[in-house]
Amino acid sequence: MMLGTVDMIHVSGGGDGVLTKGHHPAFGAGYQVGLADKIKKATDLPVIAVGMLDDALVADFVLESQQADLVAIGRGLLRDPHWWLNAQQRLGLTAQQMQDLPPSYARGY
Repeated sequence: MMLGTVDMIHVSGGGDGVLTKGHHPAFGAGYQVGLADKIKKATDLPVIAVGMLDDALVADFVLESQQADLVAIGRGLLRDPHWWLNAQQRLGLTAQQMQDLPPSYARGY
């Protein structure tokens, strides 16, 4: 039997619900990033972090601090289909610096 290789690990602790009676995770921005960081260090493989990372500043911090190689935005993209454009603006980029900005949107940013 030939085993495949793993290119990247998407790390989630489940995110919601009661773990055992009286115990549930503390929810907050980046609350699962620590799990991704531990897996990254233990396996030396790239990881995708999850866990309320829809604030561009938090997502950017996770990437800059190398706790994860990618971040999953999930619900943030459901709420805001222009998340990528708005995140770039939140990070201080001008319309001229932004990636993937349709020319017709430039005046809006």
